[in-house]
Amino acid sequence: APYRGLLPLDADDAGIFFGRDGAIILTLDALRGLRAEAPPRFATILGASGAGKSSFLRAGLLPRLGRDSRHFQVLPIIRPERAALTGERGLAAMLETALKARGITRNRADLRDAAGQGAAAVRPLLRQLIAADSGDAGPTSQPTLVIAVDQAEELLSADNTEAGAFLTLLADLAKSDDPAILVVLTVRSDSFEQLQSRPELAATQPHH
Repeated sequence: APYRGLLPLDADDAGIFFGRDGAIILTLDALRGLRAEAPPRFATILGASGAGKSSFLRAGLLPRLGRDSRHFQVLPIIRPERAALTGERGLAAMLETALKARGITRNRADLRDAAGQGAAAVRPLLRQLIAADSGDAGPTSQPTLVIAVDQAEELLSADNTEAGAFLTLLADLAKSDDPAILVVLTVRSDSFEQLQSRPELAATQPHH
């Protein structure tokens, strides 16, 4: 069926995603420039509801970013929903999928515990991901980990009790290059100001 309904295009659809080439090229250039800057590194993709932000991220930007494996290591996308840390598409699930793809098995409950303990517990897991792909490469030649959060406005929902801890974790992870982190979020335009004003993100100055 040529009409997919309201489902966004995803990585498997990268070959048929069209109409955003100019925006993709500009964004890739911006993210490469952001990688060269000092941490923290945050980027936001803004647009009205239904404008295609998720498809732009999933089928347009990240598959192309992933091809530049020398500079970027793209992790599975996080969708906050009601539990940004422990939900079915939260941070712990993302870590489990990323580790399993590299032959590293970790219990989901242990990963949920680590996510709840903050950056000190999560950072070693991210180092494992880097080591699995980079081998003995030195820190200066290691790729930047890309943590993508789709529909970040869900973090503003009153029933997302893990939002504050999740944003604190992202900000803490992005403070230093151990390993280097680039956070990319898609956000509805009418929610961006509220997200930007969250105290957990006070130290970040996201590229739009």
